[in-house]
Amino acid sequence: EEHNKQHAVSECDVCIVGGSIAGLALSIGLRTRFPDLHIALFERRQFTKAGAVLGVAPNGQKAIRELSEESTLLSSILNEGQEVKGPPELNCRPMTVLVFWYQLRDILLEYAQHLGGNLSVYTQMELQDMTEAQDAETVTVSFQDTTAQKQRTTVSAKLVVGADGINSTVRRLMRLPPAVVSDTTSIRGTVVIDHNNKSLRQKIDGSLIFSHQDTTLYLITIEKNQNVISWALSSKTTNLIDDEGVDATEKILMLLGYHERDDKSVEEKEKLELAAAVLRATDPENVVRAQNAVMDMSTGWGHRPHHPCATLVGDAAHACRPTDGQGGNMALEDCVVLCRAFTKHRNLSRNNVKELIQDFEQTRLPRVQRLHKDQSDRAQLPPGKWVSWTSEFVDWVHQGV
Repeated sequence: EEHNKQHAVSECDVCIVGGSIAGLALSIGLRTRFPDLHIALFERRQFTKAGAVLGVAPNGQKAIRELSEESTLLSSILNEGQEVKGPPELNCRPMTVLVFWYQLRDILLEYAQHLGGNLSVYTQMELQDMTEAQDAETVTVSFQDTTAQKQRTTVSAKLVVGADGINSTVRRLMRLPPAVVSDTTSIRGTVVIDHNNKSLRQKIDGSLIFSHQDTTLYLITIEKNQNVISWALSSKTTNLIDDEGVDATEKILMLLGYHERDDKSVEEKEKLELAAAVLRATDPENVVRAQNAVMDMSTGWGHRPHHPCATLVGDAAHACRPTDGQGGNMALEDCVVLCRAFTKHRNLSRNNVKELIQDFEQTRLPRVQRLHKDQSDRAQLPPGKWVSWTSEFVDWVHQGV
């Protein structure tokens, strides 16, 4: 169980901001290698079943195995997933495994909590500020309870790691350039099947795609799990981010042409009715909205005028186009490279922390830039011009770090 916010630690060696895939994976890697290291992880939200799916590619699987230093964690993840069959050049071993996002998060969370010891996890704690005195050995990190109490908590840390996603507060406080927002909105949701909607799951085998003008909806199932339907929507329509509840659902259906279904075939009508049923069965707590955005990695990590004792992993560091689903796998690789840097700079004095960050970021940058550029370049190809990876590039990507 996550810890009570009223008894949050006042000091730690590493403060991880963000309890998503990257934050939890990093906490596992650090706790496994350095049991005496005091790690505190803070997540802004409660842990819900929001999100869609994530493809854990061979490079991501390799990273998970190294982070946990044994096979149990990876086996737990693979047992929940489904192998993805793609072009022949991608059907190598191990194959990419599709996992519901929240289930991957829950497996990592449970594993981190089982490790326990000097690792603490807190939810509903939103980062407010970071202050770093020039002559101090620590960073003062301030959080506010997101519940009605609005209680503030201050933590002193030797290193802060931002794993808080595209709209990273850590990144903003470091005064690094924000992500470049695109014209596309993504909404992802999860339906947990109960006796009221059991027939929904039986009507979907694999995935279904709905497209209408600039809006596309994917309904996704995994054969091993008959109790969950995940969906992901992409649209160039504005004002979807702030829409919530029933009105938002009806707006999505309007964008899919649901209200024009009388002009469609019987098969198309049935598909739209299925999409409507899935969307209406989704608990609003299990929906996450985001304006798609990418980091500009052409010049590197960006000039850092503030907080030399903080760094970033995952989307907070290098959000990329989701062309081949490498974003989550790149985040897992970040965690591996950062853990390796810890082994070389174990003494967390101020100078050592700066050297650790420099080592991590310089080591990581070339691979991130190459993958980031590939995802961006191929995503911008016009219809019909999209090309698969070469076998050499596949080997390089899947070999990992």
